[in-house]
Amino acid sequence: MAEQASSDISNFDQLAELFLQHAALHSPAELHGYLCGLLSAGNRLTLDSWFQSAASQLGIEEELSAALRAGLSTLYQVTLAQLEEGGFDLQPLIPDEEVELAQRAEELGLWCHGFLCGYALGKGKPAEQLSEDARDGIRDLSQIAQIAVDEGAEEESEADFIEIFEYVRMVALLVFSECNQRVVTEGGAQLPPDTPLH
Repeated sequence: MAEQASSDISNFDQLAELFLQHAALHSPAELHGYLCGLLSAGNRLTLDSWFQSAASQLGIEEELSAALRAGLSTLYQVTLAQLEEGGFDLQPLIPDEEVELAQRAEELGLWCHGFLCGYALGKGKPAEQLSEDARDGIRDLSQIAQIAVDEGAEEESEADFIEIFEYVRMVALLVFSECNQRVVTEGGAQLPPDTPLH
């Protein structure tokens, strides 16, 4: 599950190390959630704009290293492709299963917080324009952003966590699908969802 996310996009630990080198304020999970929220809201960025947006979110004022730019580039391109595919490829970027459940849960909560911030800053559709399922999903993400795991019932909590992880993933895909319907012009051409029409 989470291992697939790391290998498909960029290794969580490697990104975390790069973030640490730049004294970033947030984790890879929160930034990935933020990116998913932006894209779900219908935004599309050039790589330079994405680098600037990511640096701003992470509180990085210095120039991004080549390694971090490469990681962020891969993160953007693969995430957009996964969302547009609309299948089951999208995986919230959190630590792999070797990491303690409490930390993975915390990172998933940060991912949800990032998603909500990205969606809001990206000016996604207001609640009244979304389906009831999407509205409920966004409301649930705000609750999951405060997720905590009780010590003790590790096995039961692991099963619960997997269920929540899958739900978060499906909410993101649902919101993206509802906010990213391609615009069809009179000539039949399909335009990206954020293309202004005159």
